[in-house]
Amino acid sequence: MYGSGKLSTNAKRQATGFLFVLPAFLIFLIFLIYPIGFTFYLSFTKWMGFKFSEIKFVGLTNFVNLFQDRIFWRALKNTIIYVGATTLFLNILGLSFALIIDSKVRGSRVCKVIYFLPVVMCPVVIGIMWSRLLDPFGFVNQLLGRVGLERLTHPWLGEAKYALFAVVLATVWQWMAYDMVIYYAGLQDIPVELHEVASLDGASYWQRLRYVTLPLLRPVTTVIVLLNLIGGIKVFDIIFVMTGGGPNYHSEVLSTYLYSQGFTYNFMGYASAIGVIIVLLSFATAYFRLRVSYEAV
Repeated sequence: MYGSGKLSTNAKRQATGFLFVLPAFLIFLIFLIYPIGFTFYLSFTKWMGFKFSEIKFVGLTNFVNLFQDRIFWRALKNTIIYVGATTLFLNILGLSFALIIDSKVRGSRVCKVIYFLPVVMCPVVIGIMWSRLLDPFGFVNQLLGRVGLERLTHPWLGEAKYALFAVVLATVWQWMAYDMVIYYAGLQDIPVELHEVASLDGASYWQRLRYVTLPLLRPVTTVIVLLNLIGGIKVFDIIFVMTGGGPNYHSEVLSTYLYSQGFTYNFMGYASAIGVIIVLLSFATAYFRLRVSYEAV
């Protein structure tokens, strides 16, 4: 009798806990699991996006066409370049500014606020602002002209070799402080005693940074790099606003190509295949990054 009463109490507790979790679970199921599953299903179909009765199963046709599509390969290449460049510069600058602020220089508190302002701004606003700055008659070209560097002026968003890197510049400017804040929080968890002992042993600032700070920041770095990688893979808004994937697809990335195929040309099955590639690429990147981090520990 005692055992059955205890079992009944545990069952009630589990049922109560499940009821508390149920709303969040339903939201997760409806707005994440179902869309991902439906996207995987649509990737094997041909559909114009209007009536569900018009969905036609075509097997692997969308993926075969996708891998023969030169624009898809260009978008994939641009995505890899964008992800690599933004991840590199965001981490270097984020860590650098975190170290500067952590050094408690005068005015560092004000600098934290100023640096973080772009993070709270909408990426669409950032895209419009930088589009105006990099306009052929915008502030950047006017400044270069006034200091005697007219030869360096360009239609930055209109030239194939500069468009993608102009978007990288805008992205780094916006999100650098996000990485800085996380790195700064990680620096606060490093015991001051470790730096003091290293100083007493004759270690220079750069030696303390290399052998004390960076190794202890490895878990933080793993999280930041992972966020940067996945964020770069699924980037859409700032590129769509600044270049729209142009000129001539030279700043096209997977997300903007998905948008054009799905919502401009109504090739929902083909767009879903691109979405599947983005999901798989994100999972593969996350798995590889975490595995490298665990093996390095």
